[in-house]
Amino acid sequence: MTNPFETLKARTLLGGGLLVTVLAALPLVGRHPGPGTLALVAYPLLLAWTVWLGRRHGVRFRRLLGGPVAADQVVAILALVPALVALDVGLIWLVYTPLSWVSPDSVRAWLERMDRMVPPDLGAGERTIFVAAAVL
Repeated sequence: MTNPFETLKARTLLGGGLLVTVLAALPLVGRHPGPGTLALVAYPLLLAWTVWLGRRHGVRFRRLLGGPVAADQVVAILALVPALVALDVGLIWLVYTPLSWVSPDSVRAWLERMDRMVPPDLGAGERTIFVAAAVL
């Protein structure tokens, strides 16, 4: 059995991904979509591209990602979520606090962009799609 990663080239995956993103962005040209609209469109398409290309080259995703999680491990894995969130928040502080001493305007601009990532006027359906895209 040959290794599928011998035929699946990174340049094909990345180049195709770039093309998929550009094609997803074309309908948005000249419009003023809300922040994150391109991500809502492009990420599912990039996922589809990756899965299609992987299957075409014989990548077995179950073997690559592992099988289902055993029932006794679910609680242990879910217990990691708060720890990983705390680590993420801590790393943000660790990176951006010293950076704010050097370039406070850059950090302020970053924080303002983060505030605009989720538009406040999303409907229930749009909010569900936004959360699903972020999770995927």
